[in-house]
Amino acid sequence: MTPGDMERIIRERQRISEGRSKDIYAYDLSARKERQITSDPSDQIQPVIYNNTIAWVDRRRGGWDIYIYDLSTNREGRITSTKVLT
Repeated sequence: MTPGDMERIIRERQRISEGRSKDIYAYDLSARKERQITSDPSDQIQPVIYNNTIAWVDRRRGGWDIYIYDLSTNREGRITSTKVLT
Protein backbone atom coordinates (compact mmCIF):
# COMPACT_ATOMS: atom_id res chain seq x y z
CA MET A 1 0.00 0.00 0.00
CA THR A 2 1.42 3.39 -0.92
CA PRO A 3 1.08 6.56 1.16
CA GLY A 4 -1.49 7.87 -1.33
CA ASP A 5 -3.77 4.88 -0.74
CA MET A 6 -4.70 5.98 2.75
CA GLU A 7 -5.66 9.22 4.38
CA ARG A 8 -4.48 9.47 7.96
CA ILE A 9 -4.90 11.74 10.93
CA ILE A 10 -2.44 11.72 13.81
CA ARG A 11 -2.99 13.28 17.20
CA GLU A 12 -1.94 13.22 20.80
CA ARG A 13 -4.42 12.18 23.47
CA GLN A 14 -4.22 12.17 27.25
CA ARG A 15 -4.65 8.96 29.18
CA ILE A 16 -6.52 10.38 32.16
CA SER A 17 -6.82 7.01 33.88
CA GLU A 18 -3.04 6.59 33.88
CA GLY A 19 -1.83 9.90 35.30
CA ARG A 20 -2.56 12.22 32.39
CA SER A 21 0.32 11.23 30.12
CA LYS A 22 -0.06 11.93 26.40
CA ASP A 23 0.26 9.31 23.66
CA ILE A 24 0.24 9.38 19.87
CA TYR A 25 -2.60 7.86 17.84
CA ALA A 26 -3.05 7.39 14.09
CA TYR A 27 -6.47 7.26 12.46
CA ASP A 28 -6.93 5.73 9.01
CA LEU A 29 -9.83 7.64 7.44
CA SER A 30 -10.56 5.08 4.71
CA ALA A 31 -10.58 2.10 7.10
CA ARG A 32 -12.15 4.10 9.95
CA LYS A 33 -9.70 2.61 12.44
CA GLU A 34 -7.68 4.23 15.19
CA ARG A 35 -4.32 2.80 16.17
CA GLN A 36 -2.28 3.66 19.24
CA ILE A 37 1.33 4.39 18.26
CA THR A 38 2.88 5.08 21.69
CA SER A 39 2.08 3.80 25.16
CA ASP A 40 5.00 4.87 27.35
CA PRO A 41 3.97 6.41 30.72
CA SER A 42 5.79 9.67 29.89
CA ASP A 43 4.50 12.29 27.43
CA GLN A 44 4.70 11.94 23.67
CA ILE A 45 3.55 15.16 21.98
CA GLN A 46 3.53 17.26 18.78
CA PRO A 47 3.07 14.49 16.20
CA VAL A 48 3.64 15.08 12.49
CA ILE A 49 3.34 12.67 9.58
CA TYR A 50 5.12 12.43 6.23
CA ASN A 51 4.34 9.52 3.91
CA ASN A 52 4.51 6.44 6.19
CA THR A 53 6.55 8.04 8.97
CA ILE A 54 5.22 9.66 12.14
CA ALA A 55 7.59 11.84 14.18
CA TRP A 56 6.98 13.26 17.65
CA VAL A 57 8.67 14.74 20.72
CA ASP A 58 9.07 12.22 23.55
CA ARG A 59 10.11 12.50 27.20
CA ARG A 60 10.55 8.83 28.10
CA ARG A 61 14.29 9.15 28.86
CA GLY A 62 13.90 12.25 31.04
CA GLY A 63 14.74 14.85 28.38
CA TRP A 64 12.90 15.72 25.19
CA ASP A 65 13.96 13.53 22.24
CA ILE A 66 12.56 13.08 18.75
CA TYR A 67 11.23 9.63 17.84
CA ILE A 68 9.85 8.22 14.61
CA TYR A 69 7.49 5.37 13.78
CA ASP A 70 7.30 3.73 10.36
CA LEU A 71 3.71 2.69 9.63
CA SER A 72 4.76 0.27 6.87
CA THR A 73 7.22 -1.70 9.06
CA ASN A 74 5.72 -0.98 12.52
CA ARG A 75 9.17 -0.01 13.78
CA GLU A 76 10.02 2.82 16.15
CA GLY A 77 13.35 4.60 16.54
CA ARG A 78 14.91 7.48 18.43
CA ILE A 79 16.44 10.24 16.28
CA THR A 80 17.99 12.46 18.96
CA SER A 81 19.59 11.83 22.33
CA THR A 82 19.14 14.67 24.80
CA LYS A 83 21.54 14.66 27.73
CA VAL A 84 19.65 15.05 30.99
CA LEU A 85 21.44 17.13 33.61
CA THR A 86 20.98 15.99 37.19
